[in-house]
Amino acid sequence: MGFGIDIMQTIFPQVIYKTKEQSIYLTFDDGPHYIGTEYILKILNSRKIPATFFVLGKNAEKYPELLTSTSAEGHQIGNHSYSHQNLLFKSMECIKQEINATQEIIRNIVNKECRYFRPPYGYFKPSMLKLLKMLEMRCVMWNLNIRDFVPKNHSTFVKRLISKASKGSIILLHDNDITVELHKKHLAEVLDFLLDKGFTFNKL
Repeated sequence: MGFGIDIMQTIFPQVIYKTKEQSIYLTFDDGPHYIGTEYILKILNSRKIPATFFVLGKNAEKYPELLTSTSAEGHQIGNHSYSHQNLLFKSMECIKQEINATQEIIRNIVNKECRYFRPPYGYFKPSMLKLLKMLEMRCVMWNLNIRDFVPKNHSTFVKRLISKASKGSIILLHDNDITVELHKKHLAEVLDFLLDKGFTFNKL
């Protein structure tokens, strides 16, 4: 996995896969979620852990108060498109609309410019990166995918995350229907273990 990411980082230097920092970067995709977001925020804030939330425009429209809370509590807001389509084979006009619509929604709700974009499913192409550069945004991927969106993986969530997390990791997690109960049961446990091991956390 690390070797493959190193190759991708070399081919696409403008894409962020990991950092050289000493901290761990938690990222949550797909929110805001009417149950999950508030619970995640409670866990993070009680431990003073900052994170990055890559939100969908359609969900931010539906739950603006959750986006406001996320931003007000010091977390980074990222753009995850409006409707979570696979943009790889979409026209540039469609991609631009998906990004810009969500940018406008985020701007109107939290009065901040969003600098980071994570493409749905992690699929991007050079023309998308060119567009992001024009929009003064960066494409953010990850180097640690726990696959929390797959229910059968939930039983090994804790073991896999604490064994694979390392300094500079960008960890892909999700804030959606599938992960609500998982995070309720295990997110605090994982974070407490990593804190006890001396890890620090940061946002992008």
